[in-house]
Amino acid sequence: MARNGVADAPLLLSIGAASALHLLWNDPDRAWHVTPMARDEVRSEPTRSELSRALLNGRLAIAGLDAESETELQLFAHWSSLVHAGEAEAIAIALSRGWVVGLEDPGAQRKVTRAAGAEHWINSATLLVTAVRQGRMTIAEADAVFGQLDCYGGYRKRGIGTIEGLIPLRAHPGGGVGCRPGSGS
Repeated sequence: MARNGVADAPLLLSIGAASALHLLWNDPDRAWHVTPMARDEVRSEPTRSELSRALLNGRLAIAGLDAESETELQLFAHWSSLVHAGEAEAIAIALSRGWVVGLEDPGAQRKVTRAAGAEHWINSATLLVTAVRQGRMTIAEADAVFGQLDCYGGYRKRGIGTIEGLIPLRAHPGGGVGCRPGSGS
């Protein structure tokens, strides 16, 4: 059975702007969810319409905070003091339910790694690398999307201009990509 994932708005906006939201609903490893805050933060077209259609068609599902879960509410309160409220909502849901959280913010990724382990988050680059490894995308297709992602400039500064450049990088147990072997980050 697929492990659940919950996507934060910046992940949705980044892959949506690259016309790649399909990476979520075609993911054989995860059933992806969107929080109410993330859904409300996605205002740009065509991402907003595509997200709405995916929710209506059941390709994505809404996952809100469980008001009856003391653990989830405590996690939300804690993470709200550390990151943006939308990220806090997604992180609290993911950590309390044993899900993966889709995050683009490197600062939030580092905080989740320190608090719970790197296996609890994934980013858009990881979704692309995984799609290539699983044969769902060619390297050329993934590179076309990669070059349109918000995070692309950060990877270029590190000398990584293609998805192929990411594949040899160390992948954490949850599948996240972002650290060079031995870099300690």
